[in-house]
Amino acid sequence: MSDQQLLEETEAYKIFINSIDSDATKESYRKTFPYFMRFCKKTSYDDMLRFDRITLEGLLRDYIVHLRHNKRLAFASVSLYIAAIAHFYEMNDVTINWKKLKKFKAKNRYVVEDRPYSREQIKTPRIYQPSLLIEI
Repeated sequence: MSDQQLLEETEAYKIFINSIDSDATKESYRKTFPYFMRFCKKTSYDDMLRFDRITLEGLLRDYIVHLRHNKRLAFASVSLYIAAIAHFYEMNDVTINWKKLKKFKAKNRYVVEDRPYSREQIKTPRIYQPSLLIEI
């Protein structure tokens, strides 16, 4: 049995993953929660339940700040990572003050600054060159 299979046999993992209906959500949470485990320097899902509430909330706060500032993730990405963590602890009956922690996510900001074309850009003619096709 592989290390990954052993991790997935823990009771905490089974409660966490089997409570999700959507296959896409399941896959997403499977990928994102282990990042938090590595951040906490833990290798077992059961070990993730051994933190006291104050320590856990401090780790979560630091992790959110890490995702925003060090990894430079967008608001939506940070929200996805936090959703996996919230679901894990909720399903394993751990109470966390999420209202306070969500303040660290900051406001919804766009990493890509998309904007519509200006009137001047629309008026400016563009010269297009057709692609060259080579016949063999």
